[in-house]
Amino acid sequence: MDELEDQKNTQQELQTALNNRLNDTTKVALWTATSYDAYNRPKSILHGSGLLTRNIYSKCNNNLSAIEIGRGGDLINNMSYNYDNHNIINIDNAITDESHGYDYDGMDKII
Repeated sequence: MDELEDQKNTQQELQTALNNRLNDTTKVALWTATSYDAYNRPKSILHGSGLLTRNIYSKCNNNLSAIEIGRGGDLINNMSYNYDNHNIINIDNAITDESHGYDYDGMDKII
């Protein structure tokens, strides 16, 4: 499935989940995972506030590569993750233009 088709499917799933949520007066959902990847990790999470979190995983190493949070087309958070062999070494937020780097000791403990 290509990226555009995946986004269309996610959009349809989210619209269905949102409609179900808005029509349901008996349950309170803090969040609902609306789509999963092949490893059963949540790709899209709809929060009770109406915000959508989209988790993007690397096709090369299956690590979480980005998290986008927003409502409609407006992002309020857009973080990307960079790794060394297996540790997060940098998190960049494109919305706030902030970057946080991380260092590890010889036993892979953050310092």
